[in-house]
Amino acid sequence: VKYGMVWLFCLITICFAFSCQQMPEDDNWLAEVEGKSLKVKVRSAGDAEIVYPVFLYAFSEDGKFVGMQTVEDADENISLTLSKGEFQVVAVSGTSSSYQIPANPNLDDVITLSGTQGADTPLMVGRANVEIGESANVTAQITLKYVVASLNVKLKDVPSDVTGVQLALSPLHSTLSMAGVYGGESQKVKMDCSKTSEGVWSAKTT
Repeated sequence: VKYGMVWLFCLITICFAFSCQQMPEDDNWLAEVEGKSLKVKVRSAGDAEIVYPVFLYAFSEDGKFVGMQTVEDADENISLTLSKGEFQVVAVSGTSSSYQIPANPNLDDVITLSGTQGADTPLMVGRANVEIGESANVTAQITLKYVVASLNVKLKDVPSDVTGVQLALSPLHSTLSMAGVYGGESQKVKMDCSKTSEGVWSAKTT
């Protein structure tokens, strides 16, 4: 019985040592699996108003989609969990049903202006290149800038017998890639004007 107890104790000790050897030697293995937190600060150029929600997209060095966050208001904390490496972070503001954006876009995918009526909200985009390393706290600042033109039209000296006025503007780019490249098929925007006074017709800001 005494020798049996000794063998049993040795067997338990060996099993315990073997199980301990299976754990990674690097104390940071858990942090590497979970990733680092990238905090993002978003502001606008000049006095431009940021239209919420703001969509934040992260792309790997080869342009692949790796994550996103939707920011509903200015008081919300903005952060993305990313692994170590180099990334490009793109912020998009002012979206509406007039802009078509893929659900999980890659960097070469595009935002498309649909229809011929233009949009009611101005699209704003900002970008930042970031590198995630050993530091636990990484912060990126992104400045949003307008990527579309705002058109406000007032036509004067229109003959009194005119009953309707429509303005067409072309050619225009119809797409903008997440990387910031304009393209797409030639687009035309049409705006209906309304009579504001004798001989004056105007269109709403588009």
